[in-house]
Amino acid sequence: MLAAAALLGLSSAALAQPGAMFDKVDRDGDGAISGEEATAARGKAFEYLDSDGDGFITRAEIEARRDRAQHRGDKMFGMADDNGDGQISREEFMAHGRMMQRADSDGDGRVTREEAEAMRERMQSQRRQQQP
Repeated sequence: MLAAAALLGLSSAALAQPGAMFDKVDRDGDGAISGEEATAARGKAFEYLDSDGDGFITRAEIEARRDRAQHRGDKMFGMADDNGDGQISREEFMAHGRMMQRADSDGDGRVTREEAEAMRERMQSQRRQQQP
């Protein structure tokens, strides 16, 4: 579930689909995702994707996990593999928390359900515009 989406940073699924995923990332249940909660979610996602525990995510590991998001895997891998070496280091992975920054419209370091819903709507609108 988090596999390919996790490469976007926070767990874009939590931002793109407010609800159960949002609640899972919002560990303290205050209705907002803090920077710490987002970082913790990215760390868990990295550990999930780094199936051999060597500190890197390889294409083979992504392919093994991308059964539900196969069409997004290559694009997301390329976005996260900053140096183009065919693997994503923990540093590269953790640096891709931009989704949180985009969703945090008031800049308070937390993403509320309302901000997550607004982000989801923007993403859907962008997808519709990109479709031929």
